[in-house]
Amino acid sequence: MTNFLEERRVNREYKNDLFVFLFGTNKEFALSLYNAMNNSNYTDPDSITFNTIENFIYIGRKNDVSFLIENTINVYEHQTTINTNIALRMLLYVSKLYERYAYENKKDLYSEKRIELPNPNFVVFYYGGRQIEDDRFIYLSEAMDIKNSNLELRVRVINVNYGHNQHILNRCPVLYEYSWFLQEIRIRYNMIEDTDKKDNNVMARIVDSVLEVMPEDFVIKEIIITHKAEVTDMLYTIEDEPRMMAIHEKAIRNEAIEKARVEYKKRMAQALIKIGFHEKEAELMTKEVFNKAIEEQQEQNEEARNTLFSIEDEPGMMVIHEETLRNEGYQKGKTETRKEDLDAFIEILMESGLAKEEAIRKVEEKFRE
Repeated sequence: MTNFLEERRVNREYKNDLFVFLFGTNKEFALSLYNAMNNSNYTDPDSITFNTIENFIYIGRKNDVSFLIENTINVYEHQTTINTNIALRMLLYVSKLYERYAYENKKDLYSEKRIELPNPNFVVFYYGGRQIEDDRFIYLSEAMDIKNSNLELRVRVINVNYGHNQHILNRCPVLYEYSWFLQEIRIRYNMIEDTDKKDNNVMARIVDSVLEVMPEDFVIKEIIITHKAEVTDMLYTIEDEPRMMAIHEKAIRNEAIEKARVEYKKRMAQALIKIGFHEKEAELMTKEVFNKAIEEQQEQNEEARNTLFSIEDEPGMMVIHEETLRNEGYQKGKTETRKEDLDAFIEILMESGLAKEEAIRKVEEKFRE
């Protein structure tokens, strides 16, 4: 057998996912997984050529494996959440693979001779808490408002939670062991109180307890023991990824909502000045309405930042994702503030001596426009 421990001495500028740690460099493991997925019986590990793109990183971790075998490109990802945009991500990924393939094989894209390309296979190995089908497909065309798209890409999503797709797990012993191991980790992790999960040593203790009951004939046992610290670090990411992402998104949205509220406060003050209030008086009136909401929002933001684990910045798609969240939060802040505080604005005018009808009319004339 190929010396796995030797193969792990690679560049570690990014943080590997446990799936990549097992299947991303060891050709025997990758071949076994390929055979399980395709009902094939290839026996030569050297028929595998890894071509994983090194800078595709998901929330600070590398969760993708790509390799060539028998004129097929196989792109595998491990996910703990279902991403409905995975087909588009795979399209972007495989386009880079084909670009590299043409360059490395000195293919002339402008030649009259047709370039023969390897056939792509896209698979997501799902290990998350949400109940999904054992085997399903996500299509690129589902994102297009058209019945017959000129461009299609299909991603197979396989549920590898322990007890699912047993026929696939049985054909790939390492995948079976991987699924069993994560299941045992999850059971123990979910039994721990959230406050205790902040203990830096809690996952290490869980790993030790799982190793005690792990069968001796499991191939991954020696690997985990030898690389226990690194594996433990990976497990924090796997088990906490949905919560980390939710907290990260909440922090972004809340900051955008806060920005919208502050801008809205300025507009309210300007509207008060337009209808005859002194600048200082208008500022005090709006401050009273908004301060409590803004203070509560800031407390939520601070809590989210303190709770947020170390998430490395992700270029490209993650930047766009965060910008979308900010825009959504900003719009939400404007909408909610209008809905909740226009009545308060009317009350301010009524307290200054205006009748309710007159206050409403002035709001409609000077502010809602």
